[in-house]
Amino acid sequence: MDNMDPACDFEDDWLLSGDEGADVGPLIDSRPSTPLLESIDEDEASLPVFGPQKKRGLTIGQRMEALWMFERGEFREKITEKTAVSTASLYKIRTKAISNGWIPGETLEPRHVDDQPRSGRPKVSQFITSQIIQVMTKNSTTRGWSSLRIAQEVSSLLPGKQFVSASTVYRTLTTEGYGSYKRTVKPGLNEENRKLRLKWCQEHSVAAGWDLERWKNVIWTDETSVQLSSVRGKRRIWRKAGEAYHPHVIVRRWKGFQEFMWWSAFSYDKKGPYYIWPKETDAERKEREKQAKIVVANWNAARYADDLAEWELNKPMSRLRVRVNVPGPKPAFRHAENGAYILNNGKGGINWYRHQDKVLKPYLFPFAKECQRDRPDTIVMEDGASPHASQYSSEAYCAWEIERLLWPANSPDLNMIEPCWFYMKLETTKHGAIHSEEALREAWIKCWDELPQSKIQAWIERIVEHIAKVILLEGGNEYKEGRLKGQLKQRVH
Repeated sequence: MDNMDPACDFEDDWLLSGDEGADVGPLIDSRPSTPLLESIDEDEASLPVFGPQKKRGLTIGQRMEALWMFERGEFREKITEKTAVSTASLYKIRTKAISNGWIPGETLEPRHVDDQPRSGRPKVSQFITSQIIQVMTKNSTTRGWSSLRIAQEVSSLLPGKQFVSASTVYRTLTTEGYGSYKRTVKPGLNEENRKLRLKWCQEHSVAAGWDLERWKNVIWTDETSVQLSSVRGKRRIWRKAGEAYHPHVIVRRWKGFQEFMWWSAFSYDKKGPYYIWPKETDAERKEREKQAKIVVANWNAARYADDLAEWELNKPMSRLRVRVNVPGPKPAFRHAENGAYILNNGKGGINWYRHQDKVLKPYLFPFAKECQRDRPDTIVMEDGASPHASQYSSEAYCAWEIERLLWPANSPDLNMIEPCWFYMKLETTKHGAIHSEEALREAWIKCWDELPQSKIQAWIERIVEHIAKVILLEGGNEYKEGRLKGQLKQRVH
């Protein structure tokens, strides 16, 4: 053991063992003229007795033997060599022993050289603890305050000139079970959203006949945006205090930096197709819109006669003017208001026509027909976005004889393909952000191809538990998503 620094403070810096059963070394007898300790063989006395030692500390045995050698008149250099007790520390040990009741020349006991218990940091009163928790839990803003900000607020509320430090706030909160975490992100729900979620979950609960076996008939679909040069989740890095703005540690955020839209579908038994929405130039977009208008115009011309006949059948009295002196113009048939296909530009250029032309007919409907061979009661789940909820999409589903189920707005927790997006974004960026568009597409395709069906099944098995929790919360989403853990987790096959 290296010699201790003579300048170190014995009282404050050494971590010493005060156990009754500690290795205290032999109790030995001093010179005949100074009976200090009980007798001990000279060979045994020459053995160093250090005992269990903590960082920067001396055992009780070291202290007692050093003090015995000092009282016996041995050179201080020899004492330091054998016991690792420096000269400065030796005098402190002797002073401590005398202050603890030892009389030089009498028997030396462990309590004479042991450290006295320290009072330590004063405990925080229950009143201050309650004030700290009350300030921190006041609202969502105070939940994000730093320990220093909470300390300042609590100090301003205490009577007199009481002061609460940031470290006191931190220790108090951690002692009470609080910790620092990322905020839980959930979609905002208004009262109408909650009512629709509650109604939908009640209609699709186990009590309504929707057990897991029935959910296995559902094809889950959705889209997600994929960004170039982004990494899912917050990542920690190594840096020094002054390197906060080093080019290697800055994450750049760009406006509107979206690379492509990804669409895919799966069911409990099968992993379905995927589609990457391509980017369009202005010329390509104009040409697509032009061709779509031509197709829709042909569809409207083909159904004009049927829509007119239906209108005449539904409005015979007003059209024939049976009543006299009816003010206003005579009713006239307007196809745009009575059955004609209306082509509007959807969000991101994806309207009902493009959704049918690029996704439904070439990918989703063939996959649904394939699933129907094994499960005749197959249902397709889509969200309520305008391209999906359009009446024209409903007509397409009817034409293909496929049943559809729309889930409520702002409810990603009720669409079991949503966890897939988190998984794929994490998997494709776990080795760092991807900066090439082609590499990003290849990474997503590879990740989808390698996605285990068992993981898809685990995601789908969440739905029964999610619906039960939404009903319990009366349409709310303030719950932890996912299946039950540990022994409560069950797989149903």
